[in-house]
Amino acid sequence: MKADLFQQLLSGVKEMVAIENGELQPNSSRVRRHVVPDADFELTKNRFKVAKNLKKK
Repeated sequence: MKADLFQQLLSGVKEMVAIENGELQPNSSRVRRHVVPDADFELTKNRFKVAKNLKKK
């Protein structure tokens, strides 16, 4: 892998970690939100045995 490509990848990973840790806010134009129907939410929660404290937004 070329050094410059690796540095771009590494920079993106560091940005992702900072966003996950709440240290950085993502650019609002790149954030997407999708509405999940109740039936799909319940099916997914039950199928994957998701923690009981999972709440629909």
